This record gives sequence, structure tokens and C-alpha cells, in this order.
Amino acid sequence: MNAMKVDNRAQIRLFALLNYLYCDSDEKHPVSVLDILKHWRSNGINASRKSVYNDIALLMKLGIDIVCIKSTQNLYFIGSRVFELPELKLLVDAVESSRFITPKKSRVLIQKLGRLASSAQAAQLKRPIYMDGTPKPENEAIYYIVDSLQTAIQESKQISFQYLTYTITKEETFRRGGKRYEVSPFALIYAEENYYLLAFDSKAQIFKH
Repeated sequence: MNAMKVDNRAQIRLFALLNYLYCDSDEKHPVSVLDILKHWRSNGINASRKSVYNDIALLMKLGIDIVCIKSTQNLYFIGSRVFELPELKLLVDAVESSRFITPKKSRVLIQKLGRLASSAQAAQLKRPIYMDGTPKPENEAIYYIVDSLQTAIQESKQISFQYLTYTITKEETFRRGGKRYEVSPFALIYAEENYYLLAFDSKAQIFKH
């Protein structure tokens, strides 16, 4: 029982160290052994300097890229991540400028991308993108519709939908009196910052956009 408790504490300590390194360290913000001990104490973990060295060695053995800057006081930071900062900036720009992602969903996605970087790097992702005046959509359903269509294509499933259009006076109206269309989706085409569906109409025996 005592051995099990020790192992459990060691696992919690190891996870706290890994989380701290990922969230608070990078090339420009390395952390020291004292920083790590302070972080542990703030989370109710009491350990020695030896535990820091042993845990870092274990994480490196498990394949975590931890860079050590050797000096009078060794400094550590996470080396390689899933995405590098310039790559994250490109992804954030793409999300921010996308015409089919709502402002609310854009904020959520950018926050999630920020979790792939250190806190200092994530702060650099919060910068405005100046668009050409075309507003972003308010209909968040578009985001999920695209996902549903992609799933249907991958799983070779048919879809049905109502075709909404606008009259000359900009009033919403359904084509065919609201009767549902049934087609086999073939591909999504992204052009001019919009998605277009290419699907096969089995009744008409032709492909349609």
C-alpha cells in the first residue's frame, strides 16, 4: 500500500512537471530547478532538487524533447512541439480571416490553438487581422454542416436537405416548395472563400453543384 501511494505521488509530480514545461517554458523563457520546485510547491507537491533531475531524465527517456541550457543554474524548456510558433500564426490567420467561420467559433479555435504553445507564445497569437470589409457569418451551423458533409463523403452515405434561396426582395424561400433533395455527396470544393458541394443526383443521373 505504501509503495502504491509513493508511485501515485510520483506520477502526479511528473504530470505537473510536464504540464508546467509545456505551458510556461519555451526557447525564450527557460525555467530553472528553483522555478520547478516553486511550481510543485504551489500545487501541494514537496520534492527535492534530485527529484527534478530524475523526473526530467525520465521525461526525456519517454521521448519528450526537453532542452537543457547548462550553466551555473541549469535551465530547461520544451524544444519541439506539434506546431512551431510561425505555423500557429499562419493557422490563426487562416481561422481569423475565414469567411465561413463565425466570430465566436474563431475565438474558440484560436484559444485551442494557443494551448499548443507556451503561455508567452500564445500571447503572440492574439493580434488583429484586417479584412477587406466582407463580414464573417453569424450562422455557426455552417461549421458543423461542413463537418457532416465531409463525414458523409468519407462514409459513402447519402444526404438530404432543403434548398434555401432568396427572392429579389431578399426574402427567404425554399425551392421545390420545401421538398427535400436527396443526393450522394462526392466532394467539397473550396473556391473564392466558399464551400461548394459536388453531388450525384440518382434520379437525374447527373452530378450537380
